[in-house]
Amino acid sequence: MVSKFKFGLLTALLCFNLFSLYGDDYEDNKTASGAYPRKNLILDPGFHLLKAQGIDGSIIELEEGSQFKVIDADRETVKHWEQDAILKVMVNPQPRWISSGTYYLVNVKMGDYVRADYYQGPLTTHPFASTIYHVDLHHGEIYVRDGRGNESRWQVNEEDRPKIRHWGSQPDPNTRQKLLDTVLVGCNQKPGFFSGLFGGSSDENILISYENAKAVTHVRATRKDVK
Repeated sequence: MVSKFKFGLLTALLCFNLFSLYGDDYEDNKTASGAYPRKNLILDPGFHLLKAQGIDGSIIELEEGSQFKVIDADRETVKHWEQDAILKVMVNPQPRWISSGTYYLVNVKMGDYVRADYYQGPLTTHPFASTIYHVDLHHGEIYVRDGRGNESRWQVNEEDRPKIRHWGSQPDPNTRQKLLDTVLVGCNQKPGFFSGLFGGSSDENILISYENAKAVTHVRATRKDVK
């Protein structure tokens, strides 16, 4: 039987851990009205813009067309979010037996979050969509290019490298031609109570692969200079 003191301590640690997810990212960019000067704002890797949402709050679509399916308990929160809100995509640091939803979508301005599962990958023709053009299994690196031609190199966490063996491309079911896998960049959870117990690391980001969701949804990675 868990005592009231132990239950209260666990609750406090959980709240502290969740609070650490929000951080102060972009807080200094607010105007006096609380709005963000979007024309001059370049988002860091792992941050995205809310471009569309389901009328019932069940779906969130980001700027490059990728979609998340929000769990039932959090859909009311989505209804109060504004279009173009800055969202921080993170892994849910809690085990599934405590909290459902693989990811957290944190609204930077509002300071709240919803739990969701990756539902649809980016539109491959969108200029902001990122695709994998090379996977270096020997060095554990993934090379990514977006629709504008910008390239980035990612060093995958050593523990996660076996998961990228099938990353890169998938055969088209009709033509059998190779289709490049898409990648969504998120933020890795900061060190905290639950993240320390359940897979936290010093990597800055995560790479989420929609095409490989049946095998693995994401890997932890750090961005490096392109060779």
